[in-house]
Amino acid sequence: MGRPSKPREDQRQAITVRLSPRDRALLETRARESGRSLAAEVEARASALAAVDHPTVELIATIASAIERIQGASKKRWHRDLRTWAAVAAMLSDGPINDHRPDLPDDDEHITAARNALWRLHGAKTPLIDELHDLGIADSNGIGIAWVEYDDGELSFAPDQRGEARAAASRLSDDKKARADALVTEVEQWDEEEVKAVKRLHALERPYRDAEEGGRRLYRNVRQKLLDSHRVLNDDLGDERAPLIWRGTR
Repeated sequence: MGRPSKPREDQRQAITVRLSPRDRALLETRARESGRSLAAEVEARASALAAVDHPTVELIATIASAIERIQGASKKRWHRDLRTWAAVAAMLSDGPINDHRPDLPDDDEHITAARNALWRLHGAKTPLIDELHDLGIADSNGIGIAWVEYDDGELSFAPDQRGEARAAASRLSDDKKARADALVTEVEQWDEEEVKAVKRLHALERPYRDAEEGGRRLYRNVRQKLLDSHRVLNDDLGDERAPLIWRGTR
């Protein structure tokens, strides 16, 4: 008794694909490497990309081209040579993915305005610092509030140098001391404005930082679920059956 035929929607259907001689030769080479026929190789590659949208296909194509350039430079395959793998890993983090990054802070007019305001404040203070330096007061660290340091997304300011600056000014001759005191006072005023400007910029940039951190948490959650599913299916093997990209430090 013959096997019942599948419904038409479940049957594999042939399509005509025209390839350049170069692409056909490359696919034939990859088919031999994988032990598949040319038709099976084309089907496998088409199936792998069938569900993704066009921007993702463009990204994958760009990444594939970058991998080929890296392998051309190293003369080795990324999955067989650690140095080449490291170059590909760096490219995946710092390369084409950044060309497709949405919602850039630099495109936000409020952030641009806040940065410009901060630079104007910095520019207003610079000649004052230079004059104090000529008087022998300001060193390479300046005399104002030290630049902002980020600690878990919060602002923190290093201790300022103004007490040292005033002490140094007190040791100058009377004609220079008055000018130095006036300069330090003016720098203090600009410092306070600069702190406000930095805090404003930091607040405007925070949604972008939070969104990126949320994305990293999403990746870790998806990755953990995949690892957990492999442990359920292969309890005695643990992560060893998981795809390589999901293994490693958690």
